[in-house]
Amino acid sequence: MKIKSAVIGLIAGMLAILGTTEALSQYSPGRVQFICREGYDPQNGQYVPTTFAWTGGKKIAIIRWRSDSILSAGDQTKTRCNAVAYRLQTYYDSDRLRYLSHGIMNRQKVICVTDNLGSSCSGLLFTLRPQDNPDLVLEQLLDIFNGTRRSVINQNSGAPQLYGEINIDELLKILLPGDNSEN
Repeated sequence: MKIKSAVIGLIAGMLAILGTTEALSQYSPGRVQFICREGYDPQNGQYVPTTFAWTGGKKIAIIRWRSDSILSAGDQTKTRCNAVAYRLQTYYDSDRLRYLSHGIMNRQKVICVTDNLGSSCSGLLFTLRPQDNPDLVLEQLLDIFNGTRRSVINQNSGAPQLYGEINIDELLKILLPGDNSEN
């Protein structure tokens, strides 16, 4: 019985060490994590789901997920926030978060990743509202990623095409110690 308890304790200890090591390795200083957390919205004085770029010590708000109506509030905005953070992380981890554009997917305007400048959408980031100007939203997003814009994008649940390149190194410079980014 004592041997069984010792083996279980040893295995539990090893798993705890492996889990801690894995958690620490995920948040190394030179690595960006995309997360969804509550962020303060100064326009309405509330905390709302916000997609952040994070390096473990610093974070930059990218998209603040608001709701236009009480009916679509809460879970829907949190779901979109989590989905976009997951997509950003997936594209970043697979080295596909280099080129962004806008396009049409399922008859809706979207912000998307592309494989090259001038290519069509190869992966969805998020869907735009019908009244949104895709060029403007994309320009704001590129400015955030390239470190030239400090304010967050507010987003809700045949034309000339705009493409842009993301410089992740610039984002890392912003996130590393010594910078005053939005928290």
